[in-house]
Amino acid sequence: MNTSSFHTTLVNSLKKEIAGHFPSYFALTMATGIVSMAAFLMGIPYVGEALLQLNIVFYLVLWLVLIARLIFFFDHFLNDISDHSRSPGFLTIVAGTNVLGSQFAVIDNDFQMASWLFYFGFILWAVLIYSFFMMITVRHGKPSLEKGMNGVWLLMVVATQSVSILAAQLVEHLPFSKELILFVALMLFLIGCILYIIIITLIFYRLTFFELRAEEFAPPYWISHRNPCRFCFITQHIALGVHGKH
Repeated sequence: MNTSSFHTTLVNSLKKEIAGHFPSYFALTMATGIVSMAAFLMGIPYVGEALLQLNIVFYLVLWLVLIARLIFFFDHFLNDISDHSRSPGFLTIVAGTNVLGSQFAVIDNDFQMASWLFYFGFILWAVLIYSFFMMITVRHGKPSLEKGMNGVWLLMVVATQSVSILAAQLVEHLPFSKELILFVALMLFLIGCILYIIIITLIFYRLTFFELRAEEFAPPYWISHRNPCRFCFITQHIALGVHGKH
């Protein structure tokens, strides 16, 4: 294979990957951030700090891919954001942004960067949640519950919780009153609770009354096991904020 042919193949392969970029890939920054903070809080040397730097690279690369997809493959993006089973995956952008913000606050004590990521994450949450419900509401030819509902819908809960957690972590560092920040954190926590009750009920109904093939029981369903732990985590942070122990 000559250089020109190799270059053409590489470019075509890259275009194919960008066009088919899965909406939930920002879960990479979520997972890396969680492991990073766990390692740091457990006192494992260098791991937390190294994963923070690595996560910054992951986050920027994923944004470059997403922007390239918006510019060159906008039709693919529209198909995904109006798809019942794929659209909630875009909310990993919100969760990834806020987890990275938590990393800056916990590991690096960089509350300025954490604050900017909180503002950005909050705006993304509002825009993407509204866009998701608008697109699936006005869409023609809606799928059945069996085809359209899966565990990825719980990312609505995860994204909402991530904003609540970072708000509680930054209660002493945002230029607003402590009471207002804690109110926003509590409000988002309760919104997350309501969304969880609604979505987990629909998922239970789908799993119980519709046929489920083995290949359909995919990793997104694992999110259902994480949410109760996140509820406890948020409650702890809000309680610490109320008692001034941040």
